[in-house]
Amino acid sequence: MMETLSRNTNERAQPVTFLKQLEDSYSGSWVIRCINSYFDIKKTVHSIKDMSESLRFSVKDSVHAIETLEKLGILRKTELGYRKVLKYIFYPHQGHNSRKSLEDHMIISLQILNRMKKNSKEKNFYRSSFVATNENLVQELTQNIDDLLRNFLMASEKAEKNSILALSISGVEAYLENPPSEVKNEAI
Repeated sequence: MMETLSRNTNERAQPVTFLKQLEDSYSGSWVIRCINSYFDIKKTVHSIKDMSESLRFSVKDSVHAIETLEKLGILRKTELGYRKVLKYIFYPHQGHNSRKSLEDHMIISLQILNRMKKNSKEKNFYRSSFVATNENLVQELTQNIDDLLRNFLMASEKAEKNSILALSISGVEAYLENPPSEVKNEAI
């Protein structure tokens, strides 16, 4: 039976240290997250070498990712090879070290962008960014994004597994420590 690991459900209670380890090991590694997703397509992996070749990762990086996922309880070694035992891994931003999460997301975003073929005709490249100026609206937006991603994860679980598409959404608060007083519209 596969289980869900989430900070906002009690489906599988885990100690805080486990969640911290998950945040540090799982969230910040493109290789670990990609290999985790590989198990959604290939239910059991018999050869780490074959998996590494198909994902274009080094065997060393793949072995490290498998070992990390196994320690985290996401994968389990069986007689036939490795298989995934946690069905869903989702946790929103609440309770995380926001600076660490942002650094991890930025690194993963760059890794993803560097790996993608920037050919819009193949529809395999997407990027959107903006700067917002209202904190309340941003908080509402991030909650909507969390809800959207959770729904997407559930819908994705029911859909055919035919590709690994990396998506990363990040945000950072940028502000002036001492904001200027209101500027009047005057000619210079």
